[in-house]
Amino acid sequence: NLRVRGKRPTSWSEFKEQLKSAFQSTDFQENLHQQLMQLKQKPQELDEYIKTFRGLIGQIEEMTELTQVMLFINGLQTNYGLYVRSKHPKTVEQAIRESQTYDNVVTTSKINTTKYDPFLEKSSIVELNALNSNSNYHRH
Repeated sequence: NLRVRGKRPTSWSEFKEQLKSAFQSTDFQENLHQQLMQLKQKPQELDEYIKTFRGLIGQIEEMTELTQVMLFINGLQTNYGLYVRSKHPKTVEQAIRESQTYDNVVTTSKINTTKYDPFLEKSSIVELNALNSNSNYHRH
């Protein structure tokens, strides 16, 4: 027999409200909003930022979709935020997808951008020719 504050709940929503009023601090929602406003993406940690953002949003009782999108974008690193904002997402999920797309492009370009390393055994002929022509140039 479950009772909260001496009154037995008659519905699930009433039960949730009674639990919140019994155990949740009065400034709980305000604290969630504050955490959300201060949340920032750290370098190379987009997935962690998204996970934390979703966790906070999931606990907030009332917030418009536009405000959620704005807060998500404002917490992103500058280049990520500029890219996502340029796509004009209407929902948080669209903004998240755009940020993941940008992250994939950035990650892929870092992997594919390799500079000449004279210590690598697999130097291309073009790189070796360029190296030889530069060394011949400096001898004269």
